[in-house]
Amino acid sequence: MALLRLLSRRPYFYFVVQEKVRLNRFVPLHIAYMHAQKEDEIDKPIPFSKSKAATWKAQATRSGESAVDYPWYQSYVISASLTIFMLYFCVFREENDIDEELGRSLYDRIEGLEERQLQLSLDYNEQHGKDTSAILARLEQLQKEKNSG
Repeated sequence: MALLRLLSRRPYFYFVVQEKVRLNRFVPLHIAYMHAQKEDEIDKPIPFSKSKAATWKAQATRSGESAVDYPWYQSYVISASLTIFMLYFCVFREENDIDEELGRSLYDRIEGLEERQLQLSLDYNEQHGKDTSAILARLEQLQKEKNSG
């Protein structure tokens, strides 16, 4: 609560209100009383239904105060730009060496990776009693390719 001192001056009584921001200022008695009541109200919880938050719409949070602040032709410009972009990259653009490189498997890039991966899978499946016939067939196929190539 504010610190109030009573001072007499002509027919009115004045209080000195000491606030956080402004130190000592003279105010009429009825204003000092209202100020003291407001400070008491600050300590009380505010009911949600009476606060400004009850009337706040979620759309205003996502899109700002005014939801429609763009030109009428903006959606047409964006649609046309995306269409042109997609046509260029999906239809008109020719493949280059980078596209061909991205199409290669990781096993084609690193020598011996597939064999090592199959060997690890074989060990795991044998330890856990799972079927290993497909892994053994692929290992045999890789050995034949390695010996003939």
